[in-house]
Amino acid sequence: MSRFIHNWDGKTPYVLVTIIRVSGHAAAKPGDKAIVTSGGDIIGSIGGGCLRGAVVKAARMAIETGEPQFIRTVPKDKIDEVPEEEDIKTYPSACPSRGEVEVFLEPVKPKPVLVVFGETELAHTLVAFGRALGFKAVHGLSETDGGSAGTESFDLDSLSGESNLKADYIVVATQGVKDKITLEASLKSSCPHVFFVASVKKANFWRERLGEAGMTDREMLKLISPAGLHIRAESPAEIALSILAQIVQIKNEKQEQSVESNGGTSERK
Repeated sequence: MSRFIHNWDGKTPYVLVTIIRVSGHAAAKPGDKAIVTSGGDIIGSIGGGCLRGAVVKAARMAIETGEPQFIRTVPKDKIDEVPEEEDIKTYPSACPSRGEVEVFLEPVKPKPVLVVFGETELAHTLVAFGRALGFKAVHGLSETDGGSAGTESFDLDSLSGESNLKADYIVVATQGVKDKITLEASLKSSCPHVFFVASVKKANFWRERLGEAGMTDREMLKLISPAGLHIRAESPAEIALSILAQIVQIKNEKQEQSVESNGGTSERK
């Protein structure tokens, strides 16, 4: 386990598994820990093979939803006797030992990546606030950074100064300095949400210009502008707050939809 954690790439999610309680005879012992990788491999000790299927299935759910999972396994012939509980899923077990095991699974996921472009007070405030909220907030390169921001075209990797960067959210707060080239790179990236700090008039202007430049409808749908929730924000800090509130809202709605699509009831087979 320690070797896996030490060599973790910081990008691929995994699940930390802990045996909470054991009733009757079972190979698992309270306090036993293991890691379940995104590929379903188990690293560590959680007892015999009877528990593995349920743990891997619950681990995949934890990774997909981003939510911890609390499960238990009971003998198949006792499954109907176990009372349903909202916060715990019950899986049948065919173990000859007939033990019952409760397991807690905690997903370890990389921080959502927020890339902010612009050499403004607002841009720097967004990075600071973003990091405080648990994002991996990256400040994009400026013209004076010696990167590719001064060229006619570039990709998101060169613009942000990080290789293989996959942004979850981008905020373009360039405020008139290389708006077009930054918007084009952001919208052509794999990032699904691109926030542009601009007035309604300016946002519409750039929508027209980007459309004329060949930006596809699918790429244009990523653009969110004016950026931020309408809270009558005035100062750079208030505007940053409104934008991050909108980003958090989108992030949490996606997680909620993922949970609902997978159901929230106990699995009883």
